[in-house]
Amino acid sequence: MAWKARDATVLVVDVGESMQETFAEASDGNKVTRAQTAVGIASKLVQHRLFFAPKHEVGLVFFGTAETSNDLQAHHAALLTAPPKQAVMLAVRVCQTQ
Repeated sequence: MAWKARDATVLVVDVGESMQETFAEASDGNKVTRAQTAVGIASKLVQHRLFFAPKHEVGLVFFGTAETSNDLQAHHAALLTAPPKQAVMLAVRVCQTQ
């Protein structure tokens, strides 16, 4: 079988303490943190990739998390590997609430 090139994107998002600082103020007066901005951008990119390129592979790495979830046990890092589309979107939504 011949080798076939594929596209893949890995997003590494800092959601640590320094990212909880206010980055901007929304039009409704609510404060927006750096982490919310970064996760929002990541969410839009993942949605775009899953909708327009469903075979495109997407990986998400969140570091600065309260918990550890990765094979290497790197502290405060969560790695999502090849989850179904629904799990990716759920992970992004969970990160948005932190």
